[in-house]
Amino acid sequence: MRSEDAPDHVDVVEGPRDQIRALLRLEVLDRVQRGEQLPVGPRGLDDEHLEGRGRERLDHRRDVEIVGHGGSVGSTRPVRLNATAVSGDAIRARLGAMNRLLLGMPAKQKPKSTFTAAERAAMKERSRELKKGKGDGEADVLAKIAAMAQPDRAMAERLHAIVKASAPALTPKTWYGMPAYARNDKVVCFFQSGAKFGTRYATLGFSDKANLDDGAMWPTAFALTKLTAVDEARIAELVKRAAG
Repeated sequence: MRSEDAPDHVDVVEGPRDQIRALLRLEVLDRVQRGEQLPVGPRGLDDEHLEGRGRERLDHRRDVEIVGHGGSVGSTRPVRLNATAVSGDAIRARLGAMNRLLLGMPAKQKPKSTFTAAERAAMKERSRELKKGKGDGEADVLAKIAAMAQPDRAMAERLHAIVKASAPALTPKTWYGMPAYARNDKVVCFFQSGAKFGTRYATLGFSDKANLDDGAMWPTAFALTKLTAVDEARIAELVKRAAG
C-alpha cells in the first residue's frame, strides 16, 4: 500500500512488524545527530547499526539503503526506503530529516506568508465588497470613517465633504475597506488611514483613472498628517481635475 502523501521513494505498509522495522532504522538519525560516524557498505548500513547490535538480521532489500558505494553517513548520499513500512507523518518527517542531514541540506522551514495580516484583512474586505455589490456606497464610507481613530477620522470627514462639493459626479464607495470615490464604478481617488497598514501618515491616493496627467511625470499619492485651509483648497482642485 502506498500513501498518497508519502514521498515517491517511500513505500507505506500498515503492518505492525514493518512499522517496528522503520522505527528501528530511525535510530540511525539519532546516532548521526549525536556525531557518530557509521560505516556504509555497498548495500547500505550494516544490520548491526540498523538493528542495535545482536538484534534480528533483516533482509537487505528491506533496509535503509544509501545510494552508491562506500563512504560514511556524513557523505552526500540520499537515504531511501525501498519497501519498509513508514506509517504516519512523524515517521516520514524524520526520514526526510535524515535525507536532508546526509545531503547537507538545510532543515525545511515553514513558508512565510507573502502578505501581512493587514493586507489579508484588506483582501477579505474587497471580497465582501464584490459579493455585496453596489448597495449604499455613501453609508458604507461614512461607517468606515466613523470607525477611524483621530486624526485620520477628522481628515477623512473633511476629504469626504471636499469631494462631494468639488466633484459631485464621483460616487462614494468602499475599496479594500477604504473610503473611495468612483466614476462609472471605477475608483478615481481614495483615502487610506495611517492605521490601515501601520504607516506614519494617512494617504490621499489617485488611480490611473484620474485625469491628473502633467507632462511625463506627475504625483498620484499625497501624505497627510493634517489638513489646513491651503491643503483643502489644493485637494479640491486636484479632485476636480481628477474627476475630469
